[in-house]
Amino acid sequence: SSLLGKWSQAPSQTVTYNSCHDNLTLWDKILYSQGSTDYNGSNGTFLAMNKLSAALVLTSQGVAFTQAGEEFARTKRGDENSYNTGDAVNKIDWTRISQYSSLREYYKGLRLIRQVYSPFTDGTNTSVGQSYFTGSNSVIAYTMQNKTANAANEWGTVAVIANNSASTQSVTLKASTTLPTSWATIVNGSSAGLKNLGTVTGTTISVPARTAMVLVDLASFNEKNIQGPTTYTPANGTVTWNTTKIKGFADGVAYEDLAGSTSRITKTVVPEDGYEIAYVKIVTGGADVTSTAYNSA
Repeated sequence: SSLLGKWSQAPSQTVTYNSCHDNLTLWDKILYSQGSTDYNGSNGTFLAMNKLSAALVLTSQGVAFTQAGEEFARTKRGDENSYNTGDAVNKIDWTRISQYSSLREYYKGLRLIRQVYSPFTDGTNTSVGQSYFTGSNSVIAYTMQNKTANAANEWGTVAVIANNSASTQSVTLKASTTLPTSWATIVNGSSAGLKNLGTVTGTTISVPARTAMVLVDLASFNEKNIQGPTTYTPANGTVTWNTTKIKGFADGVAYEDLAGSTSRITKTVVPEDGYEIAYVKIVTGGADVTSTAYNSA
């Protein structure tokens, strides 16, 4: 078969992750690899390793999967098989949100980038065919051209670089076409998001130790000036969601049943199959429905 030896036929058939409910959490795995049991610590090297791992997952194609609480260094204190160890180990410690706020913001920024650049979530082979990989010495890099249906409204060329070594490394970006020579940095070792963290020139890029970088060609970055995901406000009397999948409402509830409500109601929406909805709210008052959705495949 022509498919023999291939992992999948398309990105939509893959799930990319670095931790799940089985085995060690990502934070515990990092500490274990370094011989540490400082589960509540703030070691800069360990945090850098966590950020690098997150960047690899959230800039990969396919379905990006993260364990709940991973974005604030969830720990089970080294328990890799916690099915019978109770809430003391398995609970999500929400106080870590503030303790590891920098890590949480990093994940948030990576997710924003993933949401606004369609090639990262392209389930077809269109974007795969526009990717060019290179690397050595614990460094991997790839460039990607935006040829999706949304290309006219998004960034053009993006480069992703990951340096897993303990020292600064240089890598020369490559592509099947001429690459830009000026780049906006949107991910570095400290921050991730939609702002330019600094301009880089050339195609040979120096990357600090244990750091991921995401670069956008400066011309399209400045031209598109992307601020964030789109907010959708349906016209009066219409609805864009399948209300049978709204938690808290009985199956089969129609939009018309909500339209006459005089109270403001906020409900969580369960996503359609194949989509992850990071945040959605439906508020009804009179005949209007306002919904805000950040979708990423």
